[in-house]
Amino acid sequence: MNNSNCKMIWTDVDCDIKENLYVHFRTAFIASPKVDQNIPYTFKISADSQYALWINDNFVNYGQYADFPVYKCYDILDVTDYIVPGENKISILAYYQGQSSFTYITGRAGILFTLEEGDRVVAQSDANVECAVADEYKNGPMERITGQLGYSFEYDATKIDDRNWQNAVVVGSCIRMNPRPIPKMIIESRRLGKIISQGVYKYSPDTIDSLTACKMQQAYLSARLMSSIAPDSGAAPFNLDGTKPFSVRTKCDDGVYVIIDLGKETAGIFDLEIEAERGTVVNIGYGEHLDDLRVRTNVGGRCFSGKYTCKGNGIEHFTHFNKRFGCRYIELMVESGNFDLYYAGVLPTVYPVKNVGRFGCCDSLHNKIHDVCIDTLKLCMHEHYEDTPWREQALYAMDSRNQILCGYYAFGEFDMPKASIRLLALSQLDNGLLEICAPAKSATTIPSFSLQWILELYEYVLYSGDTDFAYEMWPYAERIISAFWRKAGGRDLVGPWFDKKCWEFYEWMPGLCGGYMSNVRDRNNRENYDAPLSCFYMIALDSMVKIAKWLVPYTSEDIDFMEKASWYEMLASGIRDSFDDVFWNEDKGCYASFVVNGELTNHFCKLTNALALYAKLVPEDKIFAVADKLAYDDTLIDTSLSASIFKYEALLMLGDTYAQFVFDQIGQKWGHMLYSGATSFWETEKGAWDFDNAGSLCHGWSAVPLLLYYKYLLGVSPKTKGFEDYTFKPLRTSIIEAHGNIIRKNAKPLFVGITPQGVVVEEQYS
Repeated sequence: MNNSNCKMIWTDVDCDIKENLYVHFRTAFIASPKVDQNIPYTFKISADSQYALWINDNFVNYGQYADFPVYKCYDILDVTDYIVPGENKISILAYYQGQSSFTYITGRAGILFTLEEGDRVVAQSDANVECAVADEYKNGPMERITGQLGYSFEYDATKIDDRNWQNAVVVGSCIRMNPRPIPKMIIESRRLGKIISQGVYKYSPDTIDSLTACKMQQAYLSARLMSSIAPDSGAAPFNLDGTKPFSVRTKCDDGVYVIIDLGKETAGIFDLEIEAERGTVVNIGYGEHLDDLRVRTNVGGRCFSGKYTCKGNGIEHFTHFNKRFGCRYIELMVESGNFDLYYAGVLPTVYPVKNVGRFGCCDSLHNKIHDVCIDTLKLCMHEHYEDTPWREQALYAMDSRNQILCGYYAFGEFDMPKASIRLLALSQLDNGLLEICAPAKSATTIPSFSLQWILELYEYVLYSGDTDFAYEMWPYAERIISAFWRKAGGRDLVGPWFDKKCWEFYEWMPGLCGGYMSNVRDRNNRENYDAPLSCFYMIALDSMVKIAKWLVPYTSEDIDFMEKASWYEMLASGIRDSFDDVFWNEDKGCYASFVVNGELTNHFCKLTNALALYAKLVPEDKIFAVADKLAYDDTLIDTSLSASIFKYEALLMLGDTYAQFVFDQIGQKWGHMLYSGATSFWETEKGAWDFDNAGSLCHGWSAVPLLLYYKYLLGVSPKTKGFEDYTFKPLRTSIIEAHGNIIRKNAKPLFVGITPQGVVVEEQYS
């Protein structure tokens, strides 16, 4: 694509709609009278913000990689099987979001594409391509799903024949672009859904003029037997598999509602097949639970809903390609009492990884936790690692560090970790910190997440051996450390970031999610210190030392990596010498989280003490005293699911002493979610009721047990970069029988088995 003459094209530049705009493009080309299957047809395409492609009315693929305006990527699609002799039609539905969010940065609206027959370009984007605004969609400003995700959708099929076709406008030349750095997602077949509840509804008078999500949330529902709603549909529950329709025949004031259970948490594109009269409105809601006795479509201004208006000419099929749904349940409120519903649900979109890491043990609960952790990770892998497929779909450094680390063992896959780490680096701000997400634009960033990005970069090289990438990322890492060095202002430790853009967030526990230090009057006092941030600074410095030593072969006239390692070792030694003196509370027997004007605060939490152990900042004579506090002192604020990785690793690094405690707690906390019906692991232990009823029931950061099963129960961890050598030290617990396969990128895989007799077996195999 970089060497082609294709142009970036869009609809009329004078179009009044500058955001949330759908545009159709079409062109044609002539293929050879006899298509030679030995000559491939390759379609290359890039869009801002999204695209879906059809050739000869057959759907090919969709999904722009989540990139930056300064780092544009294109997809490479093999379309050979879609080409026929003679004339062929190309159709593209393009979408321009036009407003930055946590998953997108506003760029220039447009699409670029080429179709190549072997090495010959047979079609490309230029002024000869026709385009038309997709008036069947509601274009322009409208409600957002969430601030992180962008706009919801409304689709009116009665308008699909009203297109005003004209020549596209060239809005730019083909800029230097990058091939998509990760594989395309796989679009799976429809997830089988079951209608588990149905009845009639009436909108609340207070919401008649409200948004779809609000109307659905507050509608009056009146349950009906399935036989009274759809007399020919048989017994409940009703399987929606696209064959026999759910045939509704009833009289009602407003319409009929149905609730569809997909059986488990699912992430993918919404798919609808229905037959109804022209103008029938189908309100669509989606969510992860039925705690409100309906799908929770409206919470805290978030709108988990869409709308489809029927054309009325037989069976209609609609697929919404622009935004994925993350959900288990679909709710339809159909403003009619007469329709045939063939399907409403999700086409799962799955990142192509295999479960190459294997784990099994004698405890069925831990086996189930392991398997659901795998499912949770997969549900949070698409264009990049994402926090949740439901509410945000955003890439964070903290979240992705947990996910990536678990994924090394589960999948042995390095493309997505590398691409995600790069996306975060490209978000770097002028002050050296990373944006809160990537690609994203926000008024807020989290300083501790930038330091955790350095840790995940180090771990990437440790597991992959990819020092070329470490060298590429080194300048970004240095700018982060420089920002903290300037912040320290000659001190060894760092204080809070009193900056309106900086959010002092560590985890969702009291005093650690922002605001605790906001009432400090003397913000310039040099004896204001932040223990968690100082620990993360130490961990990042230690990571920088190790990376620099790996990069010594890259030393040049411009940079001496041994000198860099020495510099960061010196900074780390200052933290090591100061931390205990500043933060230790003798009466409490552990570390306080903050120091204000030279005085220790009364904030004592397990995360701070876990980080101190993890960063090796605890003097040897205090290690087990701090560990006991971490494990058994309930007066300390506990860690949430996300930060538990530091608590558990800090304890397991000490050997067998706390191993039973850790795995018992894993069984208790993650088992609680399973016994509550979870098919993926939650954002926090409070589940859906947290965050003012907006808690996520699928959060990638909660896959923590995966790492612990492989690294500590089976006992295998990398000893050298690239996992070329390893440490083998399984821990003793009541799980007396376990086995697993561990994949290493640059070396032979390992099989580990632990027998009931306590005999440990390790074996390499080809």
